[in-house]
Amino acid sequence: MSFKSGQRLFNQGESGDFAYFILSGTVEFMVSTQDGPVKVSERGANSIVGDISILCDGPRSSTVQAASPVEALKINKDYLFRIMDDCPGMTMKVTRALAERLRLTSSELDKVRALQKA
Repeated sequence: MSFKSGQRLFNQGESGDFAYFILSGTVEFMVSTQDGPVKVSERGANSIVGDISILCDGPRSSTVQAASPVEALKINKDYLFRIMDDCPGMTMKVTRALAERLRLTSSELDKVRALQKA
């Protein structure tokens, strides 16, 4: 699929029955706050987005939109699970990507807490 800069791939709160593999370009993650949307991160080529809502069977935790022209492969939940069952290497890559995002999020939260104490 192709997305123009500024075009949304999905919205915060929607059900997550598919993910995207980003082939080229950059996407940004936006979270709704009382003061309006806030950009929380970016990802580029060779990233997967939308996987957390599939794996946790919950709503999208953020809105993802193209920050530049994006080419992506859309993959539905059942097919992603079939790939992960058939290819342990893929399962490991998804697990590592999730662990890295958790590490980065924890680091960012530590920075925010430190600023709040100052």
